[in-house]
Amino acid sequence: MIDVTDITNPIATVHATYLTTPSAGDLFQPASDTAQPPAETTQPPAAMVQPPADAPDNRAERCRKYLETLQASISGQNGHDRLLQAACECLRFGLDDATAMDLLRAYNKRAVPPWDERDIERKLSEAHKKVIGDEFGSRLRKQPTGGLSDAVTQAATAPPLVAVDIWGFNGELSQAARSAD
Repeated sequence: MIDVTDITNPIATVHATYLTTPSAGDLFQPASDTAQPPAETTQPPAAMVQPPADAPDNRAERCRKYLETLQASISGQNGHDRLLQAACECLRFGLDDATAMDLLRAYNKRAVPPWDERDIERKLSEAHKKVIGDEFGSRLRKQPTGGLSDAVTQAATAPPLVAVDIWGFNGELSQAARSAD
């Protein structure tokens, strides 16, 4: 059994005791005292996503422009959701909290009524719970499409539509479009 008074490495102690994969014979038994913690990884955590060294760091400007395209946060019209969406986008651009707060304050100028500073901080905190793992900084990894939106690109490459006859609820014959595939 592991000595609980040894607190030199509590994470490794907990991992070695409870988080190793048991074999079929010793299911529900604590792991042995000789279990080793997993090797350290060399990958940086998602919160440390950085653009390539030769790329200009224009994350804040890109995010500001993106936030300008979002709908304003208006009370009674899903305003809470809009502010949370803006906060999540700041994290998807890999911004630190200080820069994200600056951009959210600018976004808040279009809100009706404007949010309190405390509300904006709370939404940024909620965004940290939603934007996790590889999603943090994900907008940095997407390449611009040369001005075409994804929807336009998809529409340009979609199969053609053909007209088909359908019967309506009132028994009238109508036409609809469906994929030619």
